[in-house]
Amino acid sequence: MGFRVLFVLLVLGGSLPTQAHQLKSDGDVGALLHIEPGDQPQAGVPQQVWFNLVKRGGTKITPGQCNCTLTLNQGPQRLSQTALSLVNKRPTARVTFPKQGRYTLVLTGTAKTAALPFQPFILRWNVQVSR
Repeated sequence: MGFRVLFVLLVLGGSLPTQAHQLKSDGDVGALLHIEPGDQPQAGVPQQVWFNLVKRGGTKITPGQCNCTLTLNQGPQRLSQTALSLVNKRPTARVTFPKQGRYTLVLTGTAKTAALPFQPFILRWNVQVSR
């Protein structure tokens, strides 16, 4: 019975939309996504999206150290793309989800300086907008 439950969770877990506060990593960079307000994305309203962006070992990465870009996709269609800026000491972007539905936020980045080297990264979050 336990194996069946685990199998169902793994199968369903792979198909359910990911919400905020999911840690993603690529190479030596990891990030935690936050969507304001309250990690409840809303359609048609500009929202602040910010990240806890770190290099392996815990060193924070700021937009001044990273050529970071956030892309909003719906299916294969790119809806918007913006560079991250520093707001309240956090890597941040403004995003508007046009309507209810499923979207993908893609954060890409490369190191700007040799002072904080890290591997180029691509991080993806699936976001369900239901309001």
